[in-house]
Amino acid sequence: MNLIITDNLVRAWQSVKGSKWPIWAASLAWIGSAGIILLIAWVISFFIPPAIAFHPITILSLTWVIIMITAPLFAGMNMIAIKHVRGEPISIRTGFQYFHRWGSLAGAFAVISVLSAALILIFSLFLNVIVLPFVSPNILNHWIMTALFACISVVLFNLAYALLMFVVPLIADRRLSIRQSLQQSLPITKTHWLPLFTLLILFYGLNLLSLLICEIPFIGLICYIVINIWLLPFIFLNIGVAYNQLLG
Repeated sequence: MNLIITDNLVRAWQSVKGSKWPIWAASLAWIGSAGIILLIAWVISFFIPPAIAFHPITILSLTWVIIMITAPLFAGMNMIAIKHVRGEPISIRTGFQYFHRWGSLAGAFAVISVLSAALILIFSLFLNVIVLPFVSPNILNHWIMTALFACISVVLFNLAYALLMFVVPLIADRRLSIRQSLQQSLPITKTHWLPLFTLLILFYGLNLLSLLICEIPFIGLICYIVINIWLLPFIFLNIGVAYNQLLG
């Protein structure tokens, strides 16, 4: 079965009604949990040297801690979308029903993070060994290479996530192990990686557009909030539609 992007988008949009508040409840819980972790990290930063507290490795480690701890909530948002697309009943409680699978879900996010980091590291080595030695070291080139690295890093992360997009939902939905979910999802995602990757890039574009709208004076923030009331469920519902179509 082929995944057609336009059909996926249309079906997801038609499913937004009835899913907004359950997805947003789990999302707000995720934001609150991340905020508490950041607050604790901020307090701890007063007791350690700034060179350590604000080191890139420290910041990256903190990001991973947030992702690992909040993994069940992210899985819950995925499952709200998947169940809603199936026509199963959902409620605000649906997004909070997967904490008993925390170990497997956190492990799945670790696999996603490691694969993404490996792809970005390989590209970084390529950039530093093959490209940069032949680039003149002026400010313009520095900013160009920084922007290029940032853009390609986003592309590589989304490529890795496209290949592993269904690992977390399979663990939550079918109670599989990480290995079993990889075995079931990878043959599908490898076949349909391009439309899945395109959907992820489209989501980045929509989020960027909403952030630009937020910069409009006076009404920007209000428009941003209103747009995201629909945009966040729409993004998860697209994943739910693709999951049910390819693995349902």
